[in-house]
Amino acid sequence: MTSNETPAERRARIRLFILLGLAALAGSATILLLEFRRDWLEAWLLDNADLLLEYPTRSALLLLIPGLPVLLASVSLWRLGQRCCREKRFPPSDTLMLRQRAEVNGRAAILRGRMLQSMALLIGLACFGLPLMLALSLYRIAGGA
Repeated sequence: MTSNETPAERRARIRLFILLGLAALAGSATILLLEFRRDWLEAWLLDNADLLLEYPTRSALLLLIPGLPVLLASVSLWRLGQRCCREKRFPPSDTLMLRQRAEVNGRAAILRGRMLQSMALLIGLACFGLPLMLALSLYRIAGGA
């Protein structure tokens, strides 16, 4: 703990490291599981491509699962940008900061909020790229154009 670090900042830092550690562990476990079961998964997809295309809504929801964490991050970033624009302050009040930063007010804070919202929009749109590619691959496997 540094000399001017408050207990709230320390708790925020610890919480951040725990969250990042759990996310990294979950991501690594998912990758290892999918890599371990890769042959079975590929065979199942090839055998059931017609079934997946028969139920497009369920298939679309299934294909959105890999992009869900990215979509949630995008929503969180959008809300942060919204708060910056509404309060005309960056960082917004009640935001836990790991280090003390200079506060930006007025037009500059609104500009930062709009930039955060723009990034959130791009990230949100990008998270639909993987499901779209998977859906096109399944369509081609099933004998589509």
